[in-house]
Amino acid sequence: MIARAWYAALAAVFIAALAVRLVALDERPMHTDEAVHGVGLGRLLEGHGYRYDPVDYHGPTLYYLTLPWAWLRGERTAEALTEFTLRAVPAFLGASLILLLVPWRKVIGGWGVLWAALFIACSPIQLYYHRVYIHETLLVFLGFALLNCLLSWFTKPRLWIALTAGLLAGLMHATKATSALMFAAMAGAWILCWLWVRLRGTERTPLAELPPLNVSLRHAGWAALVALAVSALLHSAFFTHPAGIMDSITAYFISPDRAAGQGHEKPWYTHLHWVGGYRSGGFLWTEAFLLGLGVFGLFFSNAWKKRSPGLPTLGTPLLGWYAILLMVIYALIPYKTPWLMLGPMLIMTVLAGSGAAAMVRLAHWTWARIGVVAVLLLGTAQLGAQARRAAFRFAADERVPYVYSHTSPDAVRLAARIVKSMDWLPETERVVQVAAEEYWPLPWYLRSLDRVGYWNERPPRLVAPVIVLSRPISAEARAELEATHRSTFAGLRPGVLVVVWFREDLWERIINPKKEEE
Repeated sequence: MIARAWYAALAAVFIAALAVRLVALDERPMHTDEAVHGVGLGRLLEGHGYRYDPVDYHGPTLYYLTLPWAWLRGERTAEALTEFTLRAVPAFLGASLILLLVPWRKVIGGWGVLWAALFIACSPIQLYYHRVYIHETLLVFLGFALLNCLLSWFTKPRLWIALTAGLLAGLMHATKATSALMFAAMAGAWILCWLWVRLRGTERTPLAELPPLNVSLRHAGWAALVALAVSALLHSAFFTHPAGIMDSITAYFISPDRAAGQGHEKPWYTHLHWVGGYRSGGFLWTEAFLLGLGVFGLFFSNAWKKRSPGLPTLGTPLLGWYAILLMVIYALIPYKTPWLMLGPMLIMTVLAGSGAAAMVRLAHWTWARIGVVAVLLLGTAQLGAQARRAAFRFAADERVPYVYSHTSPDAVRLAARIVKSMDWLPETERVVQVAAEEYWPLPWYLRSLDRVGYWNERPPRLVAPVIVLSRPISAEARAELEATHRSTFAGLRPGVLVVVWFREDLWERIINPKKEEE
């Protein structure tokens, strides 16, 4: 009966977390990265296949995962795709992290899992990025599932666990090249835990009876073989593009340049600043509550096990070392974006659940336990209030630390004007020219138009009724266009401004319709 109640409580948290992640998914403008992935999925839907590009894009796993969901919703073309269809996939994966907590019940206890589930549901960074169509949520989901495999293999090494781990590792590599950093952190955490067991030399933990090295190598070999096969299968688009396999390797020769910053270089402490305490727009954005509880949980996670020394005791050190090593890696790399903290913060959130349960159990008197629970619930409510502001009220506002180089609502209005202007033209004249070094997310918002050309430099001729140019190109072409077009400015995202030239007749109908009425 107690077990049923526990599963029912976990299911209730999962349903609530999923519901809040699915609300109003189509209201926030599409981030540039979301637009890129949406267009890529649209090409796949329309039968143009997938070609892995190691320079600017990530792996295909997210696209293939979204494909059946789009089919189920009857969306078979790029134009038919909706923001809800795209974002519902990471929303479901993010909420499902709660279900992946089940194996950790033996490590952090039933109450620890329930607290961790509640924290995941309310965490601002988790809620925000679970509603964004980028690869990071999928990568973190697969990474946590792989940690589950490591935990199971630690407890009782079996071949099927190694094969499952290989499958997950292959999917991770086919999701994003930065999975290599997660693999490095996991390997480091595994080695440190293994050494800790050997040096400790105690029989209290079942992990002290590790298998012989040759058995470990055999399992690792099978896991590596499965991982390579899965990665090759997906990067090659099911062997229709074999060059993708080699490109997935050469990507690591390109990655050092990207890791150097490419405009995203920031001080080593930036990630901790974003999640630890970021004051902006009159608000303090902080998940220090979870960080503090996570540290407490790492050191006091076994407080509830005083009478159960036979239970696994290396689960929390494995999580702790993994989170620490991953944060150190991200700190050493100049390239920094807030979504990189999604993985480390998930681990700290799980440890926070362990810390919350330990705090309650360490309180010996009933009144003390009630006080501790009240404080924990207040902290959770504070997280939930921040999450609500970040994910809904300020979802595209740069004052939120998770809103990074986000698309401006101005870009959505611009695209709507361009699409509307085409209705005033005969079929043969419905042409748009876009020439700018950075023009995303316009390809997503203009996907309903058949004749849109994109250039990163000035094309030979500028003759379309609507022309979108970067400021340098516009300044160069101004004399040529002023005779037939009129211009206005639009911001795509912070620091990216374009000049939009509408032909005189369209200007009077779209931009300044009142003048025509007069």
